Amino acid sequence: MHQQAILVSGSVTFAVPGAPVSIEDVEKHFGTTTAANAGMAYQCADSNCGVPVMAVITKPTKVGRKSSPGSYFRSKSSNPHKSGCTRQPVSPSTLSGSSATTVSPASPNRTTAPAVWVDPSSTVIGSPASVGAAGSSGSSSPGRRFTKGAGGSRTSQGSSQRVEAFAKYWLKMNAQAQKSAPLSAPWNPQGTYYSAFHVLAYHAAVDVLTVGQKIYVGMLKQVAKTGSDYVIALQEVNSDGRSLAVGVLSSALTVGAPGTALGSRLAALVKAPTITPVFVFGAFSTLANGPLMLSVTHPHCIYIA
Repeated sequence: MHQQAILVSGSVTFAVPGAPVSIEDVEKHFGTTTAANAGMAYQCADSNCGVPVMAVITKPTKVGRKSSPGSYFRSKSSNPHKSGCTRQPVSPSTLSGSSATTVSPASPNRTTAPAVWVDPSSTVIGSPASVGAAGSSGSSSPGRRFTKGAGGSRTSQGSSQRVEAFAKYWLKMNAQAQKSAPLSAPWNPQGTYYSAFHVLAYHAAVDVLTVGQKIYVGMLKQVAKTGSDYVIALQEVNSDGRSLAVGVLSSALTVGAPGTALGSRLAALVKAPTITPVFVFGAFSTLANGPLMLSVTHPHCIYIA
């Protein structure tokens, strides 16, 4: 299961055929699995896979159930994700048979945060190959998803390539939850939400040049346009007093509908800056005679709250 797919066909206001769509946007417009797939076709967002997938809209409430993962995209059992696909379930953990039968997958409080980071550059936005309909309605247990085989019952973790998806869950967690919630990524060896995020205000004594790749959290102070790029000045400064900035390169603004939306948001903030949190993935580097800069080349690597 995963949180993003490519729209192949269908009429929606938030994307055009060939553009990526997030399950959050689909869920905002369609209240059921049936509605989300009626006249709509989606395919896996991994350009090396591209199998048909369907949107599964989970019910927020169900009597007697205690946990409820969010909605997601899934492939059909008759046409699973291709080997090596970055969007198929990753790092399953083995459960006992009794544990598998007692998991409760739906309640008023959705709790399953994406646990696996997918490199945004692994998705190529363009005209997808022609694929069949996304499939019929219905879902096997949403959230913790079980498969049975020689290895016993297994559960798989949801993944996402969007900083926004991780940031929204991070904002809902307290420190204890952040330390226990898994987030698997090559750049996050500690493997938790707590270790994946670096809040600049909390780590004012730390030189960002020593931190490396993280999802940085700062406060937007001002946005300026420089040629075809944008520069976001942050309120926070580095431990040595140098200013911190995020450079959104023009290449990020041409990546389909997400790039266009990001460009529109930044253009509006140039005219009317708002002090608001900024979540951005990457690493800071030193610019000659300038601030420490983190450059953004893909719209999914930044989320302006």
